[in-house]
Amino acid sequence: MKQKEALHVMRKFGTELARINPELVDWVHWQKLRRQGQVCEVDEIVPSPVTHGYRNKCEFTIGINPENNLPTVGFRVASYKEGSIHVGPVDHLCHLPYQMKKIVLEFEKFVRDSELAPYSPVSHEGVWRQLNVRTTRNKDILIVPVIHPQEMSREELDALKKKIVEYFTEGPGQVLGITSIFFKSYGQKEPGDEDESEHLWGEEHIYETILDKRFRVSPEAFLQVNTTGAELLYDKIGELAELDGTSAILDICCGTGTIGISLAERCLKVYGIELVEKAADDARFNAEENGLENIVVFTGKAEENMPVLVQNCTKVNVVGIVDPPRAGLNGNVVFGLRKCDNMKHLVYVSCDPTVASKNFINLGRPQSKQYKGEFFIPLRAIPVDLFPHTPHYELVILFERWEERKWRRIMEG
Repeated sequence: MKQKEALHVMRKFGTELARINPELVDWVHWQKLRRQGQVCEVDEIVPSPVTHGYRNKCEFTIGINPENNLPTVGFRVASYKEGSIHVGPVDHLCHLPYQMKKIVLEFEKFVRDSELAPYSPVSHEGVWRQLNVRTTRNKDILIVPVIHPQEMSREELDALKKKIVEYFTEGPGQVLGITSIFFKSYGQKEPGDEDESEHLWGEEHIYETILDKRFRVSPEAFLQVNTTGAELLYDKIGELAELDGTSAILDICCGTGTIGISLAERCLKVYGIELVEKAADDARFNAEENGLENIVVFTGKAEENMPVLVQNCTKVNVVGIVDPPRAGLNGNVVFGLRKCDNMKHLVYVSCDPTVASKNFINLGRPQSKQYKGEFFIPLRAIPVDLFPHTPHYELVILFERWEERKWRRIMEG
């Protein structure tokens, strides 16, 4: 099913590429004749090494179970947009690890024993919103209870925080081995990415190991939810990038640096660019933690930092790597990528290829006043199944800067 979807996305991309870029009509036609109707080589989907209990992070909703009318920690039984506010249990779900299910059940007991009701998005009454849980291979466990404070006083909030800590460090929840407890409280307005959780107890970070590299993980940090699958994904990124001792990686929107750090020993230099200051700090810490001296992380907008960095990368093979959020890259970042003439190859990692296809198309548009710099063409795509038992997958695409003479020679030869 996922393989079929990836083939559909790439076939549609090829058709659209020929439609919007007259210079590529012959090339797309030539590719499709050689590749069974595809614009480039599309690999068989790479399966996840682990298919059960693979998730290292989940955000559980706290609400009422319609079957017993009791407060329940789990997932919504249907979309809230469709009018559902009910929550069902998660003990039967195969993609959640056993330890995470135990944490959910224990926190559910805590909620039911409390005098506070789950928050209702309809009436806006109630307190308990959700429970966020992160686990790692290193046996670290981080939890973040999230509430709506309603009219609670500071003293009442402090008392609730104290009860949570005592329950999971001295009470019945102690057996779970939780290593970090955080807390988040907000009213009607959704918190932004910059709104951090409050540390209540234990370690301020947990640590994960990926491809023999150690990474510091905070409550809000982005990390692939399937750790063993992420190792395969990063290997495939490195394979497409064809890194060697003359390569410089431009890790755009690098987050906490997992991709660049995982591949740093395969190349000469890694330049990370990250807009969020805290994530950039984590990336610097992680590079130092792993003894890597060939990584430099810049804080700021990618479109402003990229051109300067690429121009300074002379006599090296500059490879761009982007792994944006589900919505894809900001349009200005795409404009910036197009203008980086020294960057001949770009590896794009997408967790929602249908949405990201707009980026793919804009990378391939002909030069214009808006799209400066030679366009990119897709050479190879690799789907990777990071999310077993769901319709989701990652699609990794290698793009190359268009060189007409080179391709005319290949097509005519």
